[in-house]
Amino acid sequence: MWIRLAILAAVLGLTVDCGGGEPCYSTGLVGSCCERDEDCGDLICLKEFPGGYCTRDCEDDHVCPGDAQCLEMTGSFSDIVCLVNCGSALPPCRERYSCQKVGGVTDPVCVPGL
Repeated sequence: MWIRLAILAAVLGLTVDCGGGEPCYSTGLVGSCCERDEDCGDLICLKEFPGGYCTRDCEDDHVCPGDAQCLEMTGSFSDIVCLVNCGSALPPCRERYSCQKVGGVTDPVCVPGL
């Protein structure tokens, strides 16, 4: 199963190495690792997330690019942002993220934590 996902990701160009062997989504996509906003193209970098997390604020329009959903994050970080979808037909979540169905989203998303 993991081999099929790796092949699919390589063919579609959806993942790259974030350093340390950690899989990551291509630069400029929701869920990609980052250190600063410039690493995310038209998106923003949430430096509070492990390894950084490219996303966009979706509070006003609730629109997310690609395979992502708008979700309100609460806790030490509080904002309404896009999180990347995950599941059997999609690339796995990055290290230090888990695939969960949370807070009113229709499909599971990659969220910080294990």
